[in-house]
Amino acid sequence: MTNSKLLEILDQIRLLRSPKRKLATFGDTRIQYHLLSSVEDLPDRCRLRQGNLLAFKPKILTLEALKERFQGFGSEAREYVDWLREAYWDVFRALEYSFKNEMSETRVLRQKPKVVAEKIQQDLDGREIAEAAVLMCPDAGWQLALMKFILDETRRSFPFQLREMEDRNLFNPEIREETRKRQEVEGLLKAASRDRSLIKDLGEKLHRYGLFQEYEDRFFSLI
Repeated sequence: MTNSKLLEILDQIRLLRSPKRKLATFGDTRIQYHLLSSVEDLPDRCRLRQGNLLAFKPKILTLEALKERFQGFGSEAREYVDWLREAYWDVFRALEYSFKNEMSETRVLRQKPKVVAEKIQQDLDGREIAEAAVLMCPDAGWQLALMKFILDETRRSFPFQLREMEDRNLFNPEIREETRKRQEVEGLLKAASRDRSLIKDLGEKLHRYGLFQEYEDRFFSLI
């Protein structure tokens, strides 16, 4: 796709209703979307695409490629990756994000996009649906519209997610490793309570991690 065509699509994308909440830092976020497009040569028709965008819990940055972070956005989604990488590099510099599109329905309606959009917004507001969005875009650029939207939401949430992770010292390698060890021990304690053959492995790990004294009472209660 040429840059001029891409810019033409971008210029016509409209976010009419945005979610009321930011993306979660320590869990996945599901956003309901309603995406409206005009139907070529049929000015009194519109195409309505509905579904959910899933933003997975962000992780500390790895070397995973940006193009592998979008699932379910159609075969043409890769064409937009270079532009997205440049335009949204700020939100990818510290955290790794991934997204999935779960489209549930596509249909053509005998009304103009703007009319349908107003009705959907009124319905969502009336039911106080917080995590829902309404967008308009050219029919040929629906993948780009959804990808841009979820990245805009990521950018909006990014400073708060960074702050919450910093508050939990998740960017400190030593603290992260200590947290990982304790999570592993906690999981092994639960497993050993159901399967006594794991007690030996638990004891060895507690000694290796230097945590035996801290978990001594819980370990002997299993024996």
